[in-house]
Amino acid sequence: MPPRAGEPLARGLGAIEVAAAAAVLPAPARLPGAIAVAVLGVCFASVGVVGVLRGSSVPCGCFGGVTRQPLGWANVALGIALAAAWPVNLLTGWRPGADYSLRIALLTSIASIVLCLWLNRSLIFRVLRASRIPQPEVS
Repeated sequence: MPPRAGEPLARGLGAIEVAAAAAVLPAPARLPGAIAVAVLGVCFASVGVVGVLRGSSVPCGCFGGVTRQPLGWANVALGIALAAAWPVNLLTGWRPGADYSLRIALLTSIASIVLCLWLNRSLIFRVLRASRIPQPEVS
């Protein structure tokens, strides 16, 4: 069965997201990476607004399809946060060539872990519930 028309587009966008995220790590690519992340944030917020205005009920497949939520306010909020990161960093004195502090790396790691746990909470709860089911004793 041939892939649906949106699948290659979604995979391509996912590759762009990963590339933008990776680009903010090494010093020479931080500025283009930060700009790419901000542009992606504007795109995410825009499609979230379109989803809200159209009353979308089709799951967007965001975050790897973990949630069954349609495009909406969550996309708008995350998009705004991503779009604001670069200007906020510039306003606070961060410069693209500056080294990241240990605090920033630690906070980013913790935030990533919390986000992953939150997005996979239904799977985690299923696993926890399954482990509580008493197993029959074998004699």
